[in-house]
Amino acid sequence: MQNFSDMTFNLYKYKDLFSEKSNIEIDELDLASDPYFEGYINHIYRVKQGTKKYIIKHATNKTKLEDIGISLDTSRNRLEYLSYKLRALITPKYIPELYYCDINNDLFIMEDLSHMSLLRRRMSLGHSFEHTSALIGDFMAHNHFFTSQLYLSNATYYQLNSVFLAAERRKIMEDFALYKMLKPEYLESKKTHPFREVSEKVWNDYDIHLKLIEMRDVLKNKCECLIHGDLHTSNIFVDEQRLAVVDMEYSFMGPYGYDIGYLLANYISQWAAFNFNSDFSSEKRALMRKNILNAFEDILLRYFFTFEQLYLYYGKDIYLQTKGYLESLFESIIQDSVGFMATVNIYRIINMFDFPDFDVIKNKTEANLAKCLSLYVGIYLLKNKKSFKNVKDIISAIEHVQKSFFAMLN
Repeated sequence: MQNFSDMTFNLYKYKDLFSEKSNIEIDELDLASDPYFEGYINHIYRVKQGTKKYIIKHATNKTKLEDIGISLDTSRNRLEYLSYKLRALITPKYIPELYYCDINNDLFIMEDLSHMSLLRRRMSLGHSFEHTSALIGDFMAHNHFFTSQLYLSNATYYQLNSVFLAAERRKIMEDFALYKMLKPEYLESKKTHPFREVSEKVWNDYDIHLKLIEMRDVLKNKCECLIHGDLHTSNIFVDEQRLAVVDMEYSFMGPYGYDIGYLLANYISQWAAFNFNSDFSSEKRALMRKNILNAFEDILLRYFFTFEQLYLYYGKDIYLQTKGYLESLFESIIQDSVGFMATVNIYRIINMFDFPDFDVIKNKTEANLAKCLSLYVGIYLLKNKKSFKNVKDIISAIEHVQKSFFAMLN
């Protein structure tokens, strides 16, 4: 399959899924059709024939963002499928059904989850989502533990590391997401953007620059487990009974704290948005801020509780017999998580991309204030990441920045 026009013809060869006796309806999913959608790399199609609906993910060698400027290997599509299959063995209830992988055409076919809601949409619209927190913590803890050296044999761990080296996807995260934003030539290309001056101020802050590079090094050098790599609220589908995690394309061996921080950066953005979004009453905004921070805390508490239970039951003796090892590991995970949630928050704002958590705010002044608050939280967390010992410390820091920010506005 080379392009959109070829798709209908090619789909008929998947005889277990499609019949030649009726037409196939095809819609491409993108940001233009759904403001809560976030996908810049692949082509994603919803395919319908009669009452049957599927999602097709098709990899090409180009991204949808000109700024990235990276030619991608389309074999990443089969590795993503493999990541889905592996996680389906660990946490099947959180993984969509997989139907077919076509290696020759760089695509796979999976369950359509359109009957569920994107977590980002649910949060942005002020709907309830608190029941998802324990499920998210459970998903991350199981997948992190069972793909780590704490559980795997050395041979299996190194084999997994080799298979999911994912050099080009690492490059996108390491060089584009965590570094390219700091280069003067990138700032110059955005000279008319309203956040250009803010970006330049961050660029000129030596301490921020240093700590961002330190977090980039953590991502490059810590191969602790198989991470999702792009775990944000538009890659999580929810309803009242179920949670499903999608978009495993960036799966590679990385730090435990990366997925946690990357996801919770979204929670900080959503929390910041509900400080200003006048589409909601002040009472509703206050309730949503409270719910978001409670969910933030619950995800972390469930993650560490579940991880500890798995460690005590399945962990290798060499770790179990080392006094203080788990406590030291958890402190490291907390600090890495804080570092990554800060880094992600900073780069999302000063890279000056479109970003749904803020873009859905109709009043642009309110949207910009929300971005500034989120950025201030990120900078504070980044500069103080080594001081955090537990979940309560992080919540207190976020609330401290909130008070300081509003005092400055007044």
